[in-house]
Amino acid sequence: MAVTHWIWLRGLAREARHHGELVHYFKKLKPQVEVFCLDLPGFGRRFQESSPTSIHEIRVKVANEMANIETKYESESAIPKWGIMAMSLGGMVTLDWISVLGNPFVQAVVVNSSALGLGLPVFGGRLRYTSLPPLIKTSISLKQLDKERAIWPMISNRPLHEDTIKKWAQYFREYPYTTPNVVKQLSAGIKFKAPSALYTPTLFISSTEDQMVSSQCTHELAKKYGMPELIHPWAGHDVALDDPEWLAHELAKLSAQ
Repeated sequence: MAVTHWIWLRGLAREARHHGELVHYFKKLKPQVEVFCLDLPGFGRRFQESSPTSIHEIRVKVANEMANIETKYESESAIPKWGIMAMSLGGMVTLDWISVLGNPFVQAVVVNSSALGLGLPVFGGRLRYTSLPPLIKTSISLKQLDKERAIWPMISNRPLHEDTIKKWAQYFREYPYTTPNVVKQLSAGIKFKAPSALYTPTLFISSTEDQMVSSQCTHELAKKYGMPELIHPWAGHDVALDDPEWLAHELAKLSAQ
């Protein structure tokens, strides 16, 4: 069933604006399809909130925001067909959501996510060892520009783009998230266990060259649920950053004409 309205979620310590050029490329392909880029509690427009310490609680808060959006369409004759696309930790929120029978989505897309219960260790299996030095550097860097520069090689396989780094630092100045909220999100992600079943058709997307999360996690998730997997051959963890045009085309294939 083709999606007419999308919910998009980001991952650890990211916000809606980090979707970047993905929105532009997608709207060029599907101008009639609605896209709502929501923030997780504690980040972006919700930076003044405290992040829950479990994926389920994060999902409940995001679902409440979506419920408010849905009320705008109650008087319309055409019922929206909702889809959800989410990256990394946002993908965990999505998996929790679509494990509920009667959830609002006709299609889900989960990009470079992970979970417990796949037979993989946390370090080396879920988080790649290459992610540890940048994570340590971000915890001790005082300047946001330095933190963003440290994050870049963990999430992108493109050369560092200083203008993008400055833009991200500006996002932080406008919506400053706190270290405790990052720790709470990280704790929620580490504890998250893959649900026993999913009730929404799901496309899993992985990056072979992901330097943050092992692509084996996505392989195992797709195998566990018997869902299709699409593999990007060179992009880093943040596919929307490295190859937004490619991702936009894949989302367009699942969207209404």
